[in-house]
This record gives sequence, structure tokens and C-alpha cells, in this order.
Amino acid sequence: GASDWCKLKEVNASFLTTDDIGFEYVKNNVWNEAENGKFEKANPEHLEMAKIMAPAAVTIGADKDPTRTVYLQKEYFETDGVVNYDEVNAVILHECHHAMSIGLIGFDLGEYTLSWKLDEAVTDYFTKKVWDKLTEGPLSPLEPDDYYKYSNYSTDLSKRNGANWYGNIAAEIADKVGESNLAQAYFLGETTALNALDADKEFIIAQIKSLL
Repeated sequence: GASDWCKLKEVNASFLTTDDIGFEYVKNNVWNEAENGKFEKANPEHLEMAKIMAPAAVTIGADKDPTRTVYLQKEYFETDGVVNYDEVNAVILHECHHAMSIGLIGFDLGEYTLSWKLDEAVTDYFTKKVWDKLTEGPLSPLEPDDYYKYSNYSTDLSKRNGANWYGNIAAEIADKVGESNLAQAYFLGETTALNALDADKEFIIAQIKSLL
């Protein structure tokens, strides 16, 4: 599990409005203040960008938020004022893996989209392993396969049954490079593990391109 690899032992979580989570996401993960100046809510163009780009959930990069707070969009998880806490738990679990990991920094696939999809595939792969442990046993109201319907990482979001799940690709990568190497690269940025991934970079690129 994640606790075997990560160094961060506690993660904060907070519900935000659509405007607020969009603002935090763009300001911290997208906007370049050195080139574009400050990103401000008082600027109507900035606020509109925040609304358009607002994610369901996000973890701010460690360089901007060492506490690794997981932000969740309140409206996304509510239907008629009722919160789907099973979905909240699944998404928080996914985001906590981002928060507790290095995120494969040091292993660059040469294109942002490929590197981003690899990070999300590996994140969901390890998230599902923890979900399986949490939902096993007769007393759990949830099943291991319930995770797929809450994951946003499928090549066909109309069929969230696991067949098109990003984590399947990560499993193939784990089989190729060794799950221990994948975990140590993802959670710790360990040099030997990153080198093991680098030795199979062409295989990994081919696998991730199948998600495009």
C-alpha cells in the first residue's frame, strides 16, 4: 500500500465552490505569474478562466502547498443537495496518492500529455489497490469494482466498468518494470527505480499512447 512507500503521513482535504477550486487550480498549477503577472479573482477574465477550468478535485503541487491539501468541488459531488460520499471517498483516495507521491518527477516522456496520463494511470493503479483492501470483507457496503464508476480515468467515460481503465495500462507497466520499481519511482523518486523505468521508456510510451 501507499504507506509502505510514502513519506507524507497526513493529508488535508477541503470542499470549495466551483469558482474557488478553479481559482486555486489555475493560480497554482497552470498560471505563470513570472510571465503573466498575478492571477486575481478581481479580474473578470481570470475568474472566467477559473470557472471554465475548475476540476472536480485537485491537489496543489508541493512547491506551492507543502501540506498537500486535497481540494474538492462541492457542486460536483452534490445532487439536489445530497453529497455522494462514496464518490467523495474514491476521489479523495486518488488525490491522496498524488499528495503522498513525488509523481514520477524525474521521468519525462517528452510530451506533457504523455507524462500527465502516465501519472494519472499510475495514481489510479495504486489507488485501486488501496480501495480493494478497504472494501474487502462481508461488512463493506462497497465492492472492489465500484471504484471504476467513480474514476475519471477511462478512455470511454460512458462505460466505467474497468475495461477502458487507465490503471490497466499501469498494471502492464508494473509487470514490465517491476511493481516495486514503479512504486519507488512514483512515491519517492528513487534514482535506481527511475533508471529502471528509463530502460523501458519506449515500451511505456507505447502503452500510454494507447490511451490517446
